[in-house]
Amino acid sequence: LARIYEGAHDADKARATLQKATELADSPKERAELHFRLGKIEADAAGDEAGEPHWLRAVDDDATHTGALLALEKLARGRSDWGRVADLLALRLDQTAEGERKPLYVELAEVYGQKLGQPNQALPYLEALVKAAPDDNSVVEPLADLYFAAGRYDDALPLYRGLADKLEAHRATCDAIFRSVRFAHPK
Repeated sequence: LARIYEGAHDADKARATLQKATELADSPKERAELHFRLGKIEADAAGDEAGEPHWLRAVDDDATHTGALLALEKLARGRSDWGRVADLLALRLDQTAEGERKPLYVELAEVYGQKLGQPNQALPYLEALVKAAPDDNSVVEPLADLYFAAGRYDDALPLYRGLADKLEAHRATCDAIFRSVRFAHPK
């Protein structure tokens, strides 16, 4: 019945029906979905902030409710509440498949390292990425920088050396190509 009212954009009847349904819900997951839907109705009527109490209740009932987590994350970003953003990203990380975690690891490292100025909190996320992709310079370099920022010079040095070695090998390859082209096409 609530879906009919939602579809008809009858917010008052949808709100009343969903509120009654939350009281009768059989499981926390079902109650979370109902609170989420209530939040959407309130957000549509009065802005995202109006939906926040319902989305918080949804997460209280089901900490894995993706829609509520995303809505709360959007609000936190809008307020530049980076500590809350980090908490919400961490909750999403827990329910994300291992193969799909890279963007969340990168974002968590960025939020902790740059937005919150807590490089030690950012380290575990980049360390996990480096374990998965040890040759990915886009991950190794920020990890080395975070080690350096955290004062962990003994951990940063081998990473910087590895990056320098790769750069030197790349430079040698470019020089060899340049010499080959010059030799093949003398002036």
